[in-house]
Amino acid sequence: MEKKALKSDVKAGHSKVLWLLKPEDQFMVDKIYKLLMKALTADDIWEAMEYLMAVRGLLKTTVATVSEH
Repeated sequence: MEKKALKSDVKAGHSKVLWLLKPEDQFMVDKIYKLLMKALTADDIWEAMEYLMAVRGLLKTTVATVSEH
């Protein structure tokens, strides 16, 4: 079997994955990633918790926005 035939078989016809196509959604994901990295490098647990709570809020709004589309 050729590689070309194998690649075409892998494509999902009815994917249920919510792709982040809008720039504002991609921006939110980038912001969430940066906040998570700050939480991992925080000096103390309370600072890390602040970042994690911010991420939690952004995740709720981002998931709600993406699932509407």
